[in-house]
Amino acid sequence: MADSLGLAYSKKDWSFDIKASLKTAHDYQNRIDRYVYGTAFRELNISAKAALDKSWGSIYLVGTLKDNQQEIPDGSRDSLARQFTKQVLEKGDDIKNQPLVSSNEMRYSGISPLHQHIHHYRLYSKGNFKLGDSNISAMFGVQQSIRRELNHPEQPAQPGLYVILNTLNYDVKYSFPTWKGLETTAGVNGMYQSNRNSRATDFFRYRIITCLMLEVTCLHISLLIDGIFPVESGMIPERYFGVTFM
Repeated sequence: MADSLGLAYSKKDWSFDIKASLKTAHDYQNRIDRYVYGTAFRELNISAKAALDKSWGSIYLVGTLKDNQQEIPDGSRDSLARQFTKQVLEKGDDIKNQPLVSSNEMRYSGISPLHQHIHHYRLYSKGNFKLGDSNISAMFGVQQSIRRELNHPEQPAQPGLYVILNTLNYDVKYSFPTWKGLETTAGVNGMYQSNRNSRATDFFRYRIITCLMLEVTCLHISLLIDGIFPVESGMIPERYFGVTFM
């Protein structure tokens, strides 16, 4: 099942729009397994945009939200009935003694307690500015991705995996006036990321991994500088740094 809604408004040089969509699905089915337990999902998407278009250029701001829930199938079945079973115990779980999944549960469009939940937030702005025969274009954006894997049947609110990824993107370019048929552009773009584990049971130590990438471009010659700088040693190589000519 899917539903969507969109609204738009414009006045003179300004324009605005907002869109939202919701998708839900119960467990899918095929000819052999019929309904397959643990394959339901729910996804919500919301986006909003504001734009300004003038004689000197244009600029717009965009924000998006994605909320995704997906069940975690394990394929466990009863050896005699060949029906799907589900885990309900944390300790002492025995696949032979797991309860059967009813047909009503597999037709239900809700999400089972064992699932992964992903939030993705994004905000970015782009602009293009005219400077006589030349122009400048720029983009700046921030993102956050939160992934939780809820895999404890007796503590459904306690995630086994909880990862938070923050990202900063930037891109600035200057296009020089055309000179004797030669088009020249100089710019810089890059990305900064930090990744950390939060309140989860599958990781015992708190860590932050920071990645930095910078690319400088001029006359189609690129200089790429990238690096990974972990705060905590002993998990991945302590430090990485590289320079590449392209």
